[in-house]
Amino acid sequence: MRCQSVTLQSKKSVDSGVRSKLSDEIGYIKKRTLELYSQLPIDCEEGRKSRIDIRDELVIMHDRFIHKMAQNTYLDNNKYTYEDIYQQTRLEFIEIWWWFKYPPKYKSTVGFTSYFYQRIIERTIRALSELSYSMCRSTFIKCADLLGLPHWNKLKPEMLSQIEGHYELVQLCLRLMNNRYRLPIEEHQELKNDVISSTNKLLTYLNDPSDERRLLISEMIYRESSLSEKELDEISEMYSIPLSDLLPHLELAKIELYNILKDVNHMNHL
Repeated sequence: MRCQSVTLQSKKSVDSGVRSKLSDEIGYIKKRTLELYSQLPIDCEEGRKSRIDIRDELVIMHDRFIHKMAQNTYLDNNKYTYEDIYQQTRLEFIEIWWWFKYPPKYKSTVGFTSYFYQRIIERTIRALSELSYSMCRSTFIKCADLLGLPHWNKLKPEMLSQIEGHYELVQLCLRLMNNRYRLPIEEHQELKNDVISSTNKLLTYLNDPSDERRLLISEMIYRESSLSEKELDEISEMYSIPLSDLLPHLELAKIELYNILKDVNHMNHL
């Protein structure tokens, strides 16, 4: 018994030491990150981008965070390896590392990881996804809400079997995740082919939001509403598109989306 007690005490001592070391490391990273960003000019974009030395130190120092974002990035295809996703995530961080604490891009008081986490994941998905990101995100959000998850990025394929009475939504979500998991085939007898067909039409149409009009359509689908001035500001900030370039396309985007949804609705009632 005495030997077992000594072993347990030793294990507790080791665990405590590991936690203390990890806490010290996290504290150092936070402090050093703020020190590095404080060295950047606050009003000069090119001046911030030119500090390659700071960028490289941040990339190395936050490699664990980059891995975490890559691990939580889900694509609509399985042709990419984890290393592909990690490298793309790393590239996306390298593209926008200078945004943090830069007034035109940073309009909040959130910390480094909170600021970059969702932005980087979304950029990575947009870069590697073969389907409309907005449609994928909208579908994942609906499933996450049905499961009571705090955020859609917590959704895992194996969780979908817990959703009852929404076979069409589950099937679409599975197809978007492109996961091999499938519900028993007898549970899909009620699945309507015309719903999938019409959804595919919409996905195909919005597959490449390559201009401002299609981008606005994608965002309205995701938000399931028209866009307020505040939301337009958010889109402008997220995509680095001047608000003045978005506004002229808003009314045409509304009309085009109405026509798309009208066609889809017609197909669903054939």
